[in-house]
Amino acid sequence: MSATVNEVISILSERAGRPFDIPFQEELKVIADYWISTVLKQTLEKRPQDRYRFQSSFVLELERVPEIECPIEYGCVLRTKKKLPTPTRGTNTLFDYIGSADFKDAWNRPVQSAFLEYMECEPVVGKRPKPVYRNDYIYLYGHEAKEIKYIGVQGVFTDFSKLRELRCEEDDSCFEDDVPYPVTNDIIQQAIQAILSTELRLQPIQEETDIEAVNPSANPKKTQ
Repeated sequence: MSATVNEVISILSERAGRPFDIPFQEELKVIADYWISTVLKQTLEKRPQDRYRFQSSFVLELERVPEIECPIEYGCVLRTKKKLPTPTRGTNTLFDYIGSADFKDAWNRPVQSAFLEYMECEPVVGKRPKPVYRNDYIYLYGHEAKEIKYIGVQGVFTDFSKLRELRCEEDDSCFEDDVPYPVTNDIIQQAIQAILSTELRLQPIQEETDIEAVNPSANPKKTQ
């Protein structure tokens, strides 16, 4: 499991000599999210084949959409109740999976609304649920979509604040700052070094940060 926000902020605030400065720590959360996101994007640009290591998965509830709220005119049926963090685009798509809630039946990748009318006429594809991603929601179209209550969604998301909020929204025991970053600890290590040298103007610490000491279960080779 990767390091959490609290663990990263603990390392940085201790290094800056301000371990009890709450306003400073709140500022560090924004800085840490930015740098970890930046390093992750750079990593994916260099090694897009590693994308699977940074995926986050959700099961999202759907709701019927009043016609007036449909983003396009053609056959709007259902929409996710909650907004999603903005996904990070892969080679061909924004999401790595949209489909059944058990993650066993992937549907078409999100389609452009202009193609919906033509796809509806196809004998097989026309009956399948067709996702459309608009305004941070996933909308579902198609005859089979009408009876669906939940969908599974998987992708890479680098807006960590919104990602943590979504993770904890329906779990009273969840504290956002204790949610692990969906990255490997080598990425967190690079981000910490960058923050120390550029944001805090401190001498970078040794190659291996004390992430393992703060979080003994952390394993840079395995991501949740």
